Amino acid sequence: MTYQSKTNSYQYSHSAPVPRPVHRDTAVRKISFILGPSRPEFAISAATEIFQTANDVMGYARFGLSHFDGLQDFLGESGERPNCGETLLFLGDHRNVWSLDPKIRTKVSARIWQSKISAFCGGAVFLAAQVGHCRQRTVAVHPNFRAVFKERGWADEFIDQPIWIDGPIWSAIAGGAGLQLALEMVGHDLGPETKKLVSAQLGLSETPVSTLSIESCQLEQSASQDYLVRACIRRMQSNLEKPLSMVDISRVIGISMRQIERKFQRVLGASPHSVYRTLRLNHARFLVWDPEVSLVSASLAAGFKSTSAFSKCYRKHFGVTPTEDRKRRFSDHQNTCLPANAPTTREPSAAVR
Repeated sequence: MTYQSKTNSYQYSHSAPVPRPVHRDTAVRKISFILGPSRPEFAISAATEIFQTANDVMGYARFGLSHFDGLQDFLGESGERPNCGETLLFLGDHRNVWSLDPKIRTKVSARIWQSKISAFCGGAVFLAAQVGHCRQRTVAVHPNFRAVFKERGWADEFIDQPIWIDGPIWSAIAGGAGLQLALEMVGHDLGPETKKLVSAQLGLSETPVSTLSIESCQLEQSASQDYLVRACIRRMQSNLEKPLSMVDISRVIGISMRQIERKFQRVLGASPHSVYRTLRLNHARFLVWDPEVSLVSASLAAGFKSTSAFSKCYRKHFGVTPTEDRKRRFSDHQNTCLPANAPTTREPSAAVR
């Protein structure tokens, strides 16, 4: 199986069946980007990249994106756009106030009230204030705008946070902080593991990409419909080097082992032991791909005390031994670094000839 992303292509070959989720929430979250008068290009492209990377990680289009150049384009000529999207992201910057034309205030207000989530970045927070949201919700306001907010009676006190989430109203003090909002949406829908992986893929965190697993993210997303299964998986992810017994996990979660087994089979179509082993082997594979990490260290980091047992499980899961996988990975990396017309052997110099 191959998982494609903009930055990596991970090849998985299996000689034996591997546990795969049988249920997955594939509902698409439609996100409408509404651009402010200042058109913050960086925030637009970066936020789009975050959602597209999340789609790449999950292997399907979890987020559907639409872009509108201003409020008039968003509302359409008739002022009605029934499929505008359940999540609205108003992108402004920290220099310009986003004023709302009184002629379309009612229509914009209706769209915001009908949306599942409305996010306001930078000067777009003035839209939230003008339609009455700031009287009922707390929003993040950039220091540049606080004097105006006080003067107009929209707020007396302000939070010193770059982003703030208050029910369906999300806010960020500037376009750059809007990237944090986008990551929070990814985490809200797909779980913290996916949020960390997307952040690492784009270089927005110090977490090494090699410590995160795409398959782990997909398992977490598949388990989202059952909080007990999700809790078990997160407990497993936190104990890869020193695996817990299922008795320990059941005791921490507060349900019997039999209940855990039934829930895993129903939600993921696999036993908890096989899921735990899959998480450990995926973690080990990233270490195997790192030439600076010894295979013994990779084995121990995945909770295998015996290198022979590790090699046997690794081969059964991926179809190759750790040594073979490392050689193939290193060979593929060398080939991709060479130009298409690069010679494979060095030509002798004229003096040698």
